[in-house]
Amino acid sequence: MKEHQDLISQSIILEANGPGSKDNKKVSDNPNLDLYEAMFRQFTFTGYDIMQDEAPKKPVKPKKDTTEIAKYSAIYVDACKKMGLVPVTYLAERLAEKEVEMNSHGLGPQGAKAVAISLVRNDKVQYLSIEDNWIGIEGASYIAEMLTENFTITELNLAENRIGSEGAIDILKVLLENTSIKMLDLSGNGIHDDAMGDLAEVLMENIYLRELRLSHNQIGEDGGPILARALKSNDSLEVLDISWNHLRGKAVTAIAGCLQYNVGLRMLDISWNGFALDGCRVLGKALIANKTLQDLDISSNRLHPQAIAELMKGVKDNQGLVKISISSNPITPKLALAILQSLDKCNPLSELSEVDMWDVVVTQEFVNFLEEMQKKRELVVKYGPIMGKNDHRHYTSDAALGTTDPLEILFNFMTREGMRVVDLFNRFDTDGSSSVSRAEFRDGLLGVNAPLTRGQLDVLLEQLDEDGDGEVDLSELMSGASRFKRRQMRRRLKQLKHTKTAIRKIEKNDEAVNAELLL
Repeated sequence: MKEHQDLISQSIILEANGPGSKDNKKVSDNPNLDLYEAMFRQFTFTGYDIMQDEAPKKPVKPKKDTTEIAKYSAIYVDACKKMGLVPVTYLAERLAEKEVEMNSHGLGPQGAKAVAISLVRNDKVQYLSIEDNWIGIEGASYIAEMLTENFTITELNLAENRIGSEGAIDILKVLLENTSIKMLDLSGNGIHDDAMGDLAEVLMENIYLRELRLSHNQIGEDGGPILARALKSNDSLEVLDISWNHLRGKAVTAIAGCLQYNVGLRMLDISWNGFALDGCRVLGKALIANKTLQDLDISSNRLHPQAIAELMKGVKDNQGLVKISISSNPITPKLALAILQSLDKCNPLSELSEVDMWDVVVTQEFVNFLEEMQKKRELVVKYGPIMGKNDHRHYTSDAALGTTDPLEILFNFMTREGMRVVDLFNRFDTDGSSSVSRAEFRDGLLGVNAPLTRGQLDVLLEQLDEDGDGEVDLSELMSGASRFKRRQMRRRLKQLKHTKTAIRKIEKNDEAVNAELLL
């Protein structure tokens, strides 16, 4: 952007002039004030700092050398003054430290510009976190330009800043030249598939990036394969979080397949996607070959018994995994026991010592079997409630019941995706107002690929907007969820007479999967 082309030059001028330069206004006419106090007084125009909850009558001097603090702070406060911004004293006081964390301070694009100017020549700050400041595409471009000159920052957190694909691309392009960044967090920024080409280029060219977090974005079927091709040849990235995206179909098979060749990743979080059967089949084969991945999170991926069976084939013969998380999948007590029995037959060289299925209901038989296993090897298993002998529960798959009711379609979809009502609502309520317009709610559902036609969406919105004010608030969505649960309960009561037959079918299915797991 033309507007920010003067970023670096501004910083150089400000630093060259310094707080005491004759080119700048005199900091203070009172010779008894030291530089730090003078800086503080000059930029708290009303006599107190509006960015603090409680403003002390007199600033408290830090123990560190105030001259050094003033040196780095002066650039920031001068930049704020020139842009008509009120400096954040909290930030100004920390620009001489190794870590600067300014999360949820409402910086916006111009605030991000002031921060960027202050960091161009800063050789102290190594960790910078400005999460949830809504800096936008413009703010991301300022940060990107700053990174062309600053090689001291090694960890950068820009999560939840609405920078989109365009802002992400600005940051990623800089990483082709800046080799200082070791950790980058771009979670929750609305990044789509169109940024994956630039990301792939970074992963293939930059051998210094160690940790990348991209959760809560919109990477889907087109972007997944591009990312996978880059991961296939990358051996330097160690931590990758791509949870809460739109990965399914060819995207998950590509990402799973690349693990057969990748020798760099140590931790991979692919939870809250759609791996399902095909993804697990490829992932299971890849895990047999992969000896470097240590921590795998595949929670909330709609893994049915057959998908679990395919996954466990790889886990059983893997020699590198230390921890695997498979919670929030439709795992029955019998299937949980079968998983444990499969792990009992692991490769003798297996390093697996932790299994997380914290929400899975298990039987006493499961607990007893685990205790026997723990006598032979080190193994920690997190599991849910223990079902008693007389506790007969009816476990069903997550297949949606045949219906044309938009309300049921929505909540069946949420059940399959493992979404809570509050999670779905917060995803749409980006401004935190606790209400979402009909248009925003409709666009949000289309964005998460809810299986509803536009006609069904219109009917759904009529059902949810109980007070007719043109918006859906959290209480209305919760009310809709309650109506859905009541309908489910009535349906189940009608089906009670068929329960024995249904349970027997499930048991037969479990027995078939158990047999496969134990092969």
